[in-house]
Amino acid sequence: MSQTTSTMATTIPVGATFYVVPAGARSAQCRGPNCRKLIYFAPNPKTGKSIPIDCDVPGGLRPSDVKDTTQLDILAGGLDVHEGRGISHFITCTDRDYFTKRGAR
Repeated sequence: MSQTTSTMATTIPVGATFYVVPAGARSAQCRGPNCRKLIYFAPNPKTGKSIPIDCDVPGGLRPSDVKDTTQLDILAGGLDVHEGRGISHFITCTDRDYFTKRGAR
């Protein structure tokens, strides 16, 4: 039996791989009919292909919306540009069966 870490919103497997999400990464809502979570797309370091990342997990961090450090915010004096971190949304999606060939309609 595998161990998990649980929170009110998300249960993640212990030892799940965290991925770096670059600042300014493209985001979208999950297309699952019940999930609808905000996900970010980041390159898989092994394959280079884009994978959906859930940053709203324990230990996760949403990336900044912008990646350009040359722009300045007049009121704040600068932009908060930072990378995010999260785990694969394939692990956390409540509708993961919807996206498999068996569950796809």
